[in-house]
Amino acid sequence: MKKQVLFLVAIAFVSAMTLSAQRRFDFEKMHKERVEKRAKDQAKELKLDKETSLWFTNLYIEYQEQLRAVRKEAMKDMPKPSKPEKNDDDDDDSPENVKEKEMKKFTDEQAEKFILGGFDVAEKEVAVKRDYYNRFREKLTPKQLLRIFSQRRGGMRGGNGRQGRRPMGGQGGFPPMGGPGGFPPMGGN
Repeated sequence: MKKQVLFLVAIAFVSAMTLSAQRRFDFEKMHKERVEKRAKDQAKELKLDKETSLWFTNLYIEYQEQLRAVRKEAMKDMPKPSKPEKNDDDDDDSPENVKEKEMKKFTDEQAEKFILGGFDVAEKEVAVKRDYYNRFREKLTPKQLLRIFSQRRGGMRGGNGRQGRRPMGGQGGFPPMGGPGGFPPMGGN
């Protein structure tokens, strides 16, 4: 009887691990497909010829993966507050309220590490963007470059309401620099 129970537990464990790995694989596959579609859409929007379109698509995918790697690496080191406790008095589960509750759970040390970590991520992202800007610049016009680097994160306009909502400078919960796409505002008052 004990052998049967152990066998069933082992099967359940292996099944759970397989399912978890499958979900990760599916997520990665979906992400890759989404980036490839975005790259092809960008190439069409930029009205590139076939040869330039292929060059652009490959470089754009590489660029997005570099940015993703920077963000993913940063998330490993970012402190995470404990989940806010839900009490009966507080029915407001809006994202702003949940974020406020989470921020209150940070210790001073965690808050400082989070802020400085955000600065580090932003600096690394800017370095990646500058590098790829120079690489894209080899074959694209300044106006085409502006379309790539001033678009919202996600690289798509419109869409289902979720993509392209956060400006480039607003990654990781930090506010954008001010202007469109995270660039400083133009003009002055």
